Amino acid sequence: MENPRVLKLDDSLLHAIDEIVRNEHVLIKDPTDRICGIVTTSGLSMLFRSLTEPFLLLAEIENQIRALISEAGFTAQEL
Repeated sequence: MENPRVLKLDDSLLHAIDEIVRNEHVLIKDPTDRICGIVTTSGLSMLFRSLTEPFLLLAEIENQIRALISEAGFTAQEL
């Protein structure tokens, strides 16, 4: 590993995303300048999945309900 990119513990994750993707990882320093962790593109992907999964599931449920309503032939008045 040559010259790894190091970010501070209190740096915003949103601002660090480009750096993480570009380097595939970054090291994290705590306020005492001690390396206390690593963030990888894989870890970032897992975080993205855990944050977006509920919304994707809701969209899937909504699409299925819309399809059922459409197949049943309900009118707007009945709904």
